[in-house]
Amino acid sequence: MLYDVTVQQALDYKEQLEVIDGGVSEVTWLDDAVDIKTPLEMVDQNIIETYYLDKNALLSLHIREGDEVAITNAIYELIGEDNALAGGAVDTAVSQQMAGSESAYAALLLVPIIIIILILSTNSWMEPVFFLTAIGVSVLINLGTNIFLSEVSFVTQSVAPILQLAVSLDYAIFLLHSFSDFRNRERNLLMQCA
Repeated sequence: MLYDVTVQQALDYKEQLEVIDGGVSEVTWLDDAVDIKTPLEMVDQNIIETYYLDKNALLSLHIREGDEVAITNAIYELIGEDNALAGGAVDTAVSQQMAGSESAYAALLLVPIIIIILILSTNSWMEPVFFLTAIGVSVLINLGTNIFLSEVSFVTQSVAPILQLAVSLDYAIFLLHSFSDFRNRERNLLMQCA
């Protein structure tokens, strides 16, 4: 939606939208429904009001799938923040940006808490370092293998490292405690035998 524009300005915006990074196609506006060369007063007002009403132009366009964030950002650079975008591609772009920022926020919040839990639940200062190093390497390997896949959901891409960290940490602590219990039992058996 372009606010407070003339017919010629709307046509100029349409031409500029059609060439954005090759990611915008099928830009539809009033000139696709009627001949703009004829006076607008002679055209059916219902058709005109569908696309142009009170100096506001409503353009319909198709955005290439997979590049929603970059393309919607480019469209906003062209039309400005005062105008509006709506639709499935915009919702996807907003969701992708939100998922990325929320995941980063969760990681910044959770990593210090995890370090505190590791310090409290382990017997040595080096055990948390080993755990975080091993888990960090496994997260990097997991994210690295996503390169070989043709497409990975942005939700999976943003949530997988946090889930992997939580699950791996849980199992690592249980494994460490089981190993410590087993070692203590072995030690007690050796002492009883001696």
